[in-house]
Amino acid sequence: MRNALFKSKIESDSHERENDMIRDAVIEDLPELLEIYNYEVLNGNATFDEVEETYRQRKEWFSHFTGKYPLLVEVRDGKVVGYAGAYELFPKPAYHISAEVTLYIAKEFRGQGIGERLLGALIERVKGEGQIEALFSLITATNEGSIRLHEKMGFSHDGVLRSSGIKFGERLDVEIYRLDVRTER
Repeated sequence: MRNALFKSKIESDSHERENDMIRDAVIEDLPELLEIYNYEVLNGNATFDEVEETYRQRKEWFSHFTGKYPLLVEVRDGKVVGYAGAYELFPKPAYHISAEVTLYIAKEFRGQGIGERLLGALIERVKGEGQIEALFSLITATNEGSIRLHEKMGFSHDGVLRSSGIKFGERLDVEIYRLDVRTER
């Protein structure tokens, strides 16, 4: 199932777009993934990184999405417009049943339902593989769109890391959201 192709029903102006799909990320997607991420590094607070990442750094990041940790992309007309992944929550063995979500959408494609499709596909993949029991998202408290999306997708608020970071001179809280993805056993 790892390299399965996920065709999603992507609608634009009430019609399905044939060339759009959600699929597993491949190393050739890395330049577009890097562009999407670095835009947020320089212009937003969804990440607390403050310096653009290099291709080499992002390649190392990409290498962590193996086995039970998928990385999915949405492609429109051959261009990666967003990505969602699940990766190791903490590097201690007892956390093997949990994963953290990463979700980024290219600026010009936000507000078009891409985040919902990607997060939905990620949840279904993780549930289907049955190795992870809980997904966690750490969301900057000012990122209201991401908070609404996670709540819509069934995540529940699990806590706050108060004043846990400063970016662009603003002290920021981080909201913790959790989704139980255990499958019936």
